[in-house]
Amino acid sequence: MPKSIETDSSFELRRKPMQQRSQDRLARIVAVAEEMAQAKGIAALSIREVAREANTNIASFYQFFPTKNALIRFIATKYSSLLRETLLSIMADLDVKNI
Repeated sequence: MPKSIETDSSFELRRKPMQQRSQDRLARIVAVAEEMAQAKGIAALSIREVAREANTNIASFYQFFPTKNALIRFIATKYSSLLRETLLSIMADLDVKNI
């Protein structure tokens, strides 16, 4: 089962998942979309395919994301946040070493 994903405050989901099963569903949708985008490219992403591969229905997809572009923005925000955290950590380590 996918791990719950943290949502960045700069991106608002249509509906924030409160229950664990909703968090798991969101995590599955995002994980499948990431895998499909990597395999086929972003332009080839299909909401129907993402929902089917995530073992959910299209209505569940739309509970979280109003459009495919919103899903892509969510993924981009997730990775830009991870990159920022990594860079800040590296910079902090460099500062410690230079003292």
